Amino acid sequence: MVYLEGLESIIECIYLNEELDNKISTCEVFVNPSDVKYVVGKTVIINVLGYPKNMVDALLKNNCRIISRVYDIENEKIEVRPYILRLNTNIQWNGRLVEDYGDNLTDLLERNECDFSIDDYMLYFPKIKSLDKGNSKTMDLYGNLTVVGWALQQVGVNLSSNSTFTDLDIVKTKKLFF
Repeated sequence: MVYLEGLESIIECIYLNEELDNKISTCEVFVNPSDVKYVVGKTVIINVLGYPKNMVDALLKNNCRIISRVYDIENEKIEVRPYILRLNTNIQWNGRLVEDYGDNLTDLLERNECDFSIDDYMLYFPKIKSLDKGNSKTMDLYGNLTVVGWALQQVGVNLSSNSTFTDLDIVKTKKLFF
């Protein structure tokens, strides 16, 4: 189970094909936790750039296993496992274009610019105009996608040029035949 704490955890749960819950006691996976003092002996996934080093240190002290999707924090105890690009039909483009999401990705949900259905774990995500290839919100220095980068690739924003998984919005609508 993935602990529900914002849009980053929803996207990660879809990527992992796991379920979400809002109870700390039933969850084994936490994504970018904002309060680390209660996260003990769990798996923590960091899928954004700039996650505070002091929080990573506290999580390691709490015997957590830390997996990072991006190369950001130098620590031999952190496992770096970038997103693998593959088609995921649980993220679809919602037909919207938004300028930016600001500092908090979850604001997209609060402003109704994306929609998530807990019944079938479907996320309808917008294309974000200000985010493109090489943007620090979408990928690290090595080209590994952040959580927003992976979601954008799923809705047809071609960020990763070394992948055959491009134009996924068209592929998912079945308007492109091979």
